[in-house]
Amino acid sequence: MKIKRLISLLALVFLIVACSKGTTTPPENEGNNDNPDESETIIQTLEDYPIDLLPLFEVVRVNSNSYTVREDLGYIIGKDLYSIDFESEADLDEISEFYQEYVDEIIADSFYDDYTFSGLIDGRQANFFIGENQSDNAVGNQVTISFGADPSDYSDENKYFEDYPNLIDAIEIGHTWYYEYTENYTYDYVRYVIGYFTEIEKEEALTYYRDKYKDEEGFSETASGEMSTMITFSKDGYNMTMYFTEYSSGDQSISVSTEKRN
Repeated sequence: MKIKRLISLLALVFLIVACSKGTTTPPENEGNNDNPDESETIIQTLEDYPIDLLPLFEVVRVNSNSYTVREDLGYIIGKDLYSIDFESEADLDEISEFYQEYVDEIIADSFYDDYTFSGLIDGRQANFFIGENQSDNAVGNQVTISFGADPSDYSDENKYFEDYPNLIDAIEIGHTWYYEYTENYTYDYVRYVIGYFTEIEKEEALTYYRDKYKDEEGFSETASGEMSTMITFSKDGYNMTMYFTEYSSGDQSISVSTEKRN
């Protein structure tokens, strides 16, 4: 049930990014780079991303980074995880061959094909998706990696939330399901997402937040089927998105996205 809950929640969340906490990871072909200053602005990882353990093969641009802290220790990829989306100048087969040979072990039942597979690195699971980038401004093939954090780093709080602007008042929160921090360099924004569970019924929670924030700039409310409703508005320069979801089990969740565009 918790996996289904997490999938439902994460499906509501958008990938993210900004440069404030990033560190520079030089591309493997740095010697051929005519503009190292430009490279330093686009080849970035989160401060503690384990680049020595899981390198970015032939990277030419990083589009986004995120770090998620979750409640459930039993989730298959690990409790907490890094996700990174980058573009590589190598062709699809070269990228696939590199990572298949790089991992300590391929996870057989997670091998969909040569471009979508999972493997173990130092006992931690890494998931790989490799494909052609369809964006108009693409500079290489797309590689998306999610990588379980070191268990010694597991935490109840997201370490990238130091500057989190707490703009939403909680309403009888039962417990926090996950924290997700994302930096997106392509669209130049940073996003914080917190997912909660609550015993308050969805309509009661909606009424509370509707009445509290209905006068904020750009306030809108949109239903998505019978189970989910979205509220959006702007506050103190941040774009706020709140998802209210009711599950068939009777559980209720609230997902709060706080996004700042530079």
